[in-house]
Amino acid sequence: MVNFDVAVDRVLSHEGLYSNDPNDPGKETKFGISKRAYPNLDIKNLTREDAIKIYYDDYWRPFLDLSITNYVRFHLFDYAVNSGINQATKTYLKIYLRSKNDLHTVLLLTTERMKFLKNLPTWKFFGDGWSQRLLRNIQYAVDDLD
Repeated sequence: MVNFDVAVDRVLSHEGLYSNDPNDPGKETKFGISKRAYPNLDIKNLTREDAIKIYYDDYWRPFLDLSITNYVRFHLFDYAVNSGINQATKTYLKIYLRSKNDLHTVLLLTTERMKFLKNLPTWKFFGDGWSQRLLRNIQYAVDDLD
């Protein structure tokens, strides 16, 4: 069963430790938390526990008001962590009326997410990693149905 603990462990498995990649518009990043998104945060000294609290408060909790299952919520959460909550929400609203069931929603969300990522100028630097992340998320979608 997918809950926040499972979801955040999955997200953290995608996200690395401290980095300051000049190609990353987020600049300093640790556990997927970026200086761009949190300019007043000491990214280098961010703890895993602090990152998890940020993930819950800023990326999981906003989706608790939606009438969706945690099965879908995980994919929306991961999208928000990777591309921002506004982008994830915009994409969800775009596909909402077309979705027929949870699996269909996840597949539509993942397809639109890939289209969005492929159009970013940073695709040439991070596209392989993003593709691997989405493939793992599709595998989670299949595994979670069992």
